[in-house]
Amino acid sequence: MDMIYQERQSRLRLEQYVTKIHERMFAVEQENLIMKTKINLLENKTYAFSDIILQNLQNETDLLAVNYQVVLKEQIDYSKRTLAVERDINALKNVNSFSELKQINNSTSDCSQLTHELHILKSDVNDLKLDSIARSRTLSQFLGKVMLMKKNVNQSFRRINMTQESLLQKVQIMASKGKSSD
Repeated sequence: MDMIYQERQSRLRLEQYVTKIHERMFAVEQENLIMKTKINLLENKTYAFSDIILQNLQNETDLLAVNYQVVLKEQIDYSKRTLAVERDINALKNVNSFSELKQINNSTSDCSQLTHELHILKSDVNDLKLDSIARSRTLSQFLGKVMLMKKNVNQSFRRINMTQESLLQKVQIMASKGKSSD
């Protein structure tokens, strides 16, 4: 009778132990699901964030390209005007009257002003080129950060899977010990 009672007590303890193991496994599985959800959410936010930044950078690059084309067109226009003024100056070199000299003086002033504006435009073009290079570097750095975050997320998934496999093995070992003690 005493052995039956001891066996019954052992079975009750075994059932309690197995129940605790099942509860722990369920808790770990729930935690894994929560972690996977959080990781997926983080990954989605990362992709959305990177898409927004990439789109903004693309828009800014397109705007810079348009501005560059406008500045380049203005530079070409100024170059044409400068050539026209220089032709006028060359044509007026042989002029002797006061009014003709006044026109030459005006043409020289226009030429100087156009040359000054041309230098300003060249400076603007260089600034646009430097800005484009800086944005390209920023984009490269951001893509590097995105790849690093993706690598970290993949490592987290691997750790979760390894933890889950380890717990599953422990449960299987405990279950086999429980069966062998019966």
